[in-house]
Amino acid sequence: MNKIIWKIGGPAGSGVKSAGKILAKSLFRKGYFTFNYLEYPSLVRGG
Repeated sequence: MNKIIWKIGGPAGSGVKSAGKILAKSLFRKGYFTFNYLEYPSLVRGG
């Protein structure tokens, strides 16, 4: 079994979520099982 680990990152509004969906859908169509995980960092800042 071939394993692919891919990470896409960027600022809000740069299309990270869409890019992940497109990549996952493309790999799924090629026969790979896919899993998406979105992580949102905390926006709370001390000061």
